[in-house]
Amino acid sequence: MPPDFPSGAMDQREIESRHDVLVYTTPVLEEDIEVTGPVKVKLWASSSALDTDFVARLVDVHPDGYAQNLTDGIIRARYRNAAKGEAPSLIELDVSPIKRNYR
Repeated sequence: MPPDFPSGAMDQREIESRHDVLVYTTPVLEEDIEVTGPVKVKLWASSSALDTDFVARLVDVHPDGYAQNLTDGIIRARYRNAAKGEAPSLIELDVSPIKRNYR
């Protein structure tokens, strides 16, 4: 990935504050949960740009706000015949498999 969009287990707060980044955050977990296996993100999107990269990340937000990237995936829309024109289209993005227990 380009240096202005780094990946890996690092604090994602700066990236998440960018105007061109959409973030979805769940409420604080009320019980333990296990996430195991492949992760698939489905989103509806369109873009007026010649090409668009969509990135999905699973991030663990700690009580102090530290946002640690756990796994991610990227797709270039141009090669998926998606996100062309005005009408949104379904984009399915595979994220690297994960095994994580949240407590």
